[in-house]
Amino acid sequence: MPARRHHQRHASLPHASLLLAALLLVAAFWGLQAHFPPGFHRPQQVAAQDRVVLPPALQVALSGGDRYLAANVETFRVMTTGLDDDTDTPAEGAYRVRAYDAATRLNPCHEDAFATANALLTWGGAPAQGIDVLRRAAACRSWDAFPPFYLGLALGSMLKDGPAARVALEQAAERARSPEQAASFRRIGLMQQAGTFRETEAALAFLRHEHELSTDERLRTMLARRIERLEGLKILEDAQTAFEQQHGNPLQNPGELIEAGVLEDFPRDPLGIGYVFSDGRFSLKSND
Repeated sequence: MPARRHHQRHASLPHASLLLAALLLVAAFWGLQAHFPPGFHRPQQVAAQDRVVLPPALQVALSGGDRYLAANVETFRVMTTGLDDDTDTPAEGAYRVRAYDAATRLNPCHEDAFATANALLTWGGAPAQGIDVLRRAAACRSWDAFPPFYLGLALGSMLKDGPAARVALEQAAERARSPEQAASFRRIGLMQQAGTFRETEAALAFLRHEHELSTDERLRTMLARRIERLEGLKILEDAQTAFEQQHGNPLQNPGELIEAGVLEDFPRDPLGIGYVFSDGRFSLKSND
């Protein structure tokens, strides 16, 4: 993935007091989220409600009418909060969905927002929300081949929609930086439509790249869990291929992999969401 660039406008605020009020409000939210009495543990049943995401319209008002400043603030907030040790609880996942949805509605072009949302949401149990973020980024970043490329991978892998994946990858090819890159995107699109492309390998390459780029240890931990999750899916896919080559017929039941000795045990999903076997294929289970 190319070096990240932020194509964002920085408008001067008409009143310094508005900016000060917005910053104080954000600081208050951070303070309320981060500081609890010693020994206090938030109950699981209320954890989903203890991280506030303001409506985009209110965030714009608090930023003096500057949508890009509001998007920057919200993206910074979601990338620096909610990354504690229990990073992948349902409550934290729901918070990230709301926060990235708000940030990308404020500025769909924000590169950190769409790239990180793709890594954490699309491959972390919230594919529908991650795909929505990618669609906004693909529409906004008309010069960038990577949002439609990631969108094509997600549509093919998560929704099993080969024709839609090919459309997205054709859009990526039209924005490609070289004829070779364009040809690669088109080839992947054809393979997606034919159902012969190994989306898992491409997704793993993307997540490993994001993991290498990240300097935040908490974010690296979250990405590592998603990498491990996809590696588990690849183990299942490879085991299915080996079984079908050995026996000459399609896999009917995942249990056959254990019975035939192809697998000693099924891989563990570190997010606790799991995998599914449907229509003769393994895939990631969604956290719906």
